[in-house]
Amino acid sequence: MKRFVFFVGAVAMIAVLHILPLAAQDAQLLLQHAAVVTWAGWSPDESLILTTSEDSSARVWDAGTGELARIYHHTAPVRGGIWNADGTRFM
Repeated sequence: MKRFVFFVGAVAMIAVLHILPLAAQDAQLLLQHAAVVTWAGWSPDESLILTTSEDSSARVWDAGTGELARIYHHTAPVRGGIWNADGTRFM
């Protein structure tokens, strides 16, 4: 089983530390925004990560590679989000 830890602070990026089973090495992904990251959460199947930010965006990342999959622009800071149960949508 994987365990995940988010480091969120007054910085423009979030470091995602994957703590894997004992035989595997630790991996770290840096998911960057232009302003403070306000929230982050995995999709139910743990394949995607949704982050929100004071930069007025929500971003979806590939949890395996850390690559940006999609960016959603808003007119105001985005301070949170939630995935639906099957991971096909979020709000």
